[in-house]
Amino acid sequence: MGLEKLAKAANGGAIKRPSDGKEIKKVVFVQCAGQRSDKEGHLNYCSGHCCSTSIKQAMYFRDQNPDIETTILFTDLRTPGAPGEDFYRSGQEKGVTFRKGVVSDVSPAGASLKVKFKDLILNEDISEDADLVVLATGQVANAGVDIDVVKQDEPGEWKVNADSILNMNYRQGKDLPHLKHGFNDSHFICFPYETRRTGIYTCGPVRRPMDIPQAIEDATGATLKAIQSMENAQLGRAAHPRSGDLSYPSFRKEGCTQCKRCTVECPFGAIDEDERRFPVFNESRCRRCGTCMGACPVRVISFENYSVDTVGQQLKAVDIPDEFSEKPRILVLACENDAYPALDMAAMQGFQYSAFTRVIPVRCLGSVNTIWITDALNSGYDGAVLMGCQKGENYQCHFVKGSELAHVRMSKIDDTLKTLNLEPERVATYEVAITDIKRAPELINDMAATIERVGMSPFKF
Repeated sequence: MGLEKLAKAANGGAIKRPSDGKEIKKVVFVQCAGQRSDKEGHLNYCSGHCCSTSIKQAMYFRDQNPDIETTILFTDLRTPGAPGEDFYRSGQEKGVTFRKGVVSDVSPAGASLKVKFKDLILNEDISEDADLVVLATGQVANAGVDIDVVKQDEPGEWKVNADSILNMNYRQGKDLPHLKHGFNDSHFICFPYETRRTGIYTCGPVRRPMDIPQAIEDATGATLKAIQSMENAQLGRAAHPRSGDLSYPSFRKEGCTQCKRCTVECPFGAIDEDERRFPVFNESRCRRCGTCMGACPVRVISFENYSVDTVGQQLKAVDIPDEFSEKPRILVLACENDAYPALDMAAMQGFQYSAFTRVIPVRCLGSVNTIWITDALNSGYDGAVLMGCQKGENYQCHFVKGSELAHVRMSKIDDTLKTLNLEPERVATYEVAITDIKRAPELINDMAATIERVGMSPFKF
């Protein structure tokens, strides 16, 4: 940014050094200055645009005077986008020198600067003089990195302790949830523009570091998503990822214990509380994942077309052979977004899994209520396998926290199994991607082998 100001002040003429007004004859650009580093105070991510920006700025000097020496010191040169390679070549053609090296020190040396670096091609320690050194520093979010952070009500979430820009009315915070680097959370695979606040779409460097062409393309995608959201809202439909779903959650007030689990665990802030601490559902914010239904310990939350009872009836409708027939029953609750399609494609490609398996798709693993597992084991199922999306920092869960919340709930199922005098390995929870076409059947077969080892359920009758 400092060099852009110098170039603008030069107005096409010689770019001069700000300290003494000396005309620059040799300039060195240092890439990843304080970036891609785990050192304290550095950024451990790449800002994406820096290499292209440095090439552009190096050409400022070559265009103004071809005799000016311009060197770009880099560890890995990245010029993203379709024209990136051509832009790099144009810099070479104009005489910009590219050197692969790691800078260790920049210090004054009389009327110039001395740059010390290790040349990674020659494997030598080298020092060069320069009139000007340009540090390619990274893009930092305008909230979250250098500002104190405080815990938020959502499990595992952070909010920024700063004046809110949006000033929204959500019990989880006035602004959008941030990732650990301070950028707004928006997953690049499952929903690149959707935030955890339905109907609000981020784009450009608010979402991640990027240059202007990328930001323009990003803004186009966000705009199209916003249009889709408005069309769905006008018709009373869910926005995404269950776009077009007309159902919405309702609850039986007389059975509610006001435990607040649904309010806290909703990944999208779609549930608030009234003055009596009963949940208040905002249908326009809801994405119909059913996480609130899975969280409710008294099972009073349901959808018209998806509820604890509808899945429970499917469980009970399965024929359970008696223990003497030697035919086990394995329950698979598979996320409809990733795991269920993976099993479907596995069947199409001829990958086989145990014929004793009964698969029930669920909207999200976060909608799985532990009562389903208890009822299944009580009624004679020999084992249960839960398949959800990848969780954690690089999550691929379409509903952000659903898979993670399900893993937390299922980690506590051991107590229930001990109460029933059942082995803990009868229930297993896995992260399954839509590309795990071969692995998903193998996980089911692993459970079949486990059942064969530990024996049939004692609850068969």
